[in-house]
Amino acid sequence: MTSRAKARSIATVDPGDMPEPGPKILDLTYLAEAADGDPNFIDEILGDYLLEMTKYLADLEGQVQQVDLQPLLRSAHTIRGASANVGAARVRETAAKLEAQAKKGSIEGGESLIALLHQEVGRVKELIEREGVPALLKAVS
Repeated sequence: MTSRAKARSIATVDPGDMPEPGPKILDLTYLAEAADGDPNFIDEILGDYLLEMTKYLADLEGQVQQVDLQPLLRSAHTIRGASANVGAARVRETAAKLEAQAKKGSIEGGESLIALLHQEVGRVKELIEREGVPALLKAVS
């Protein structure tokens, strides 16, 4: 295959079909172990997590607008911890970046990090809705 033909075949790949670099959107390994693999309990935990994320993301938006660093720091820390517990690594990483920025006494880039948090939480929600908890648990075992 010529380099031009390779370039054409690469150009026709749908970006949505390609895996994204970095950590998985949701890794249920820890949660499955902590919940003894109970899909109903895990589904309940994930539902609660998504509801809480909606609240914390709304709080963050107000905190960044008001340049209120201490509450922003606490919210980012809470999101980071909760996301680590459920295996939402991308959400955790983004919240950690926001938390580190707030610890430096700055909200520079805060709005874009919050937008990214919204996107990553949306990916978690979409994955759960599309695959379902039982299928996601099968990938862990």
